[in-house]
Amino acid sequence: MTTRFRGEHLLENAAGFLAGVRHLSRDDRHSREILLHHIACAIELSLKSFLQFQGWSDERCRLEIRHDLTRALDAAARLGFRPNRP
Repeated sequence: MTTRFRGEHLLENAAGFLAGVRHLSRDDRHSREILLHHIACAIELSLKSFLQFQGWSDERCRLEIRHDLTRALDAAARLGFRPNRP
């Protein structure tokens, strides 16, 4: 499996989390914490996808980033990632 393919797979998983958030947000029975957790998962997977498209391996993401969104964003920013909205 190539690094590029893994990056695409992560991005697809991130889109799935966001689709779940859209679905769950239609029903007030779900707590805000669940929705925020799914959004955080989507952000994490998206950033890791970007890192893998830039040459990082899955192993490197696992060891250096883990589930830390700040580390992921910092690593992506060093590689040129710029969010389109602050």
